[in-house]
Amino acid sequence: MITMTQLKRALNNCLREKFSKIKIYGNEVIDGYKTPAFFTEILPGGFEHETKNYGSNEIIFKITYFQTKVDEADQLRVVDELQELFWLKFECEGRKLNITKFEYDYAGKEHNILQVSISINWYDNTTRKEDADIIENIIIRNYENNNLEDIIHFSNN
Repeated sequence: MITMTQLKRALNNCLREKFSKIKIYGNEVIDGYKTPAFFTEILPGGFEHETKNYGSNEIIFKITYFQTKVDEADQLRVVDELQELFWLKFECEGRKLNITKFEYDYAGKEHNILQVSISINWYDNTTRKEDADIIENIIIRNYENNNLEDIIHFSNN
């Protein structure tokens, strides 16, 4: 299973590789940040059981872009580059996760702070590991005509 920590680390690393000059912050930073900056967060999209052993996960990766000076052309360039970066699939922990939706909008009092939302969906194996002992030997016995004989002997060794 992919953890949220692994997912956010992989998403931030992907951003960092593409936008090496832009600092990335988590939503716990309120002030003292330097612009330009990305603020990233993961919003839950839900988990659905598909079968007894598999489930479908969905999250929304939200990126908020703070510029030093508001520049719409730069914002649109960032949108294009993000859409190219997060196109169809995203790799995390050796798995390819589905990018199901890419949206952007503007936030803030003046509606001039770019926010990009990327929906990511993947399946996880939800089978629980058994903590019981593993059978090491199986002997099936046949009792016929007052004679006991081993019919099958299986050993895990």
